[in-house]
Amino acid sequence: MALVLNEGVIDVGAELLLGDQALPIDCHVTIETMRGIAEPTWYGYFTPHYGLSMLPGRYTIRVDDREHSILLRRLPESNVPGAVPFWGLGTPPLVPPADDVSTAEEPAT
Repeated sequence: MALVLNEGVIDVGAELLLGDQALPIDCHVTIETMRGIAEPTWYGYFTPHYGLSMLPGRYTIRVDDREHSILLRRLPESNVPGAVPFWGLGTPPLVPPADDVSTAEEPAT
């Protein structure tokens, strides 16, 4: 029996809200619906458009004009240069299920 019932992924332009500043970021979000857990689990990473040093803590991102809370822990190494990994808190951004997500790469014919 599978633990993950449904998964969706999105890559989207977003904003990191710091005080009265909205800094542009590229955001990769994964949302999973898991067996036995009522709320969806979501996580991902963002890459700032320019150098930015982040401390652990709670932050707000804006995706498609909606604000979402994220939690940064210590910054582990990532395969994506400059990426800042996070855990989502509360309501996730709207992400289509994996079956509905189209990929940018088409198979070679």
